[in-house]
Amino acid sequence: MKNPKTALDAFNAPAATPAGPCAVREITLGMAGVLEAIGSPLYNGAQPGTIAGWAPTLYAMTRDPEESRRILAAGGRERFEACARAWADALPVATGRRLIETVTAALRRLDAVSPDDAGTGGEAGAEGNASAAGPTAG
Repeated sequence: MKNPKTALDAFNAPAATPAGPCAVREITLGMAGVLEAIGSPLYNGAQPGTIAGWAPTLYAMTRDPEESRRILAAGGRERFEACARAWADALPVATGRRLIETVTAALRRLDAVSPDDAGTGGEAGAEGNASAAGPTAG
């Protein structure tokens, strides 16, 4: 069972959390789509090898998802990563670390309200931990 206090924290979280000169947005469905499109470690579970590996995720999480979608539509993932690298070039490491901490806190808040398949007998679908898109052809 999820902790009700942490779930309440997730529902009461502000739309964006200040982290140095930037504000980290909460993970919404729109943001999740951007994170998927850029191959973010928040989406795929991989750990970046370096702090610089977080640049695309941090860049995405500090702006409106629509802005990120426009960049992706104009130049794909390569263009998005180039924009993220240019942005990160001016970002002090201490600020980057604060942003990573704030982003991972947003992920924990999301986890507090995400479906948990423990005790569900492996049920899939929108109420389980499987795809909410529905059954696959087969």
